[in-house]
Amino acid sequence: MVTYKTDRKNYFYHLIQLLRSILIISLPIISDLLFKTTFVKVTYYWFAAGFILLLIFEMASKQRLSEIRFDTDKSQIIFIYKTLFSSPQAKRIPFENARLEYAKSKSSWTWLWEPLTLYFLKYKIEVFKVNKSKDGFSVRTLDEVRNTVESLSLPIMEV
Repeated sequence: MVTYKTDRKNYFYHLIQLLRSILIISLPIISDLLFKTTFVKVTYYWFAAGFILLLIFEMASKQRLSEIRFDTDKSQIIFIYKTLFSSPQAKRIPFENARLEYAKSKSSWTWLWEPLTLYFLKYKIEVFKVNKSKDGFSVRTLDEVRNTVESLSLPIMEV
């Protein structure tokens, strides 16, 4: 059994991202309160509150992978994942139903775009999208996962 684990073990990075987004959305409100201007209309408060709730919901419901296992004895791929408020769960895809599609960034600005994204599919339905920013796997690890899928003779395609 070949196992690949994420480099990111907790949600601290995602919480920092959420707080940064909340701060950016709140900057007009903070400046309006500090300098007593009429820059911000009342409708912006509703917009900001709705957007912040949307960000929190998106962060809490996103499935983040912590492990990808290739079980050659049972001929299946096992994904261990969790959301913010759940315990770790597993999804399994048999080798005969599994496909991999991957996308490599053509840009040299890898800090702006994902350098490598893997899409695991069951038949033609996407089961997991794996990338560095969401799941915490390094680009080298993602490339090793792609090579493992290729060595198992599973269907693989570049998008």
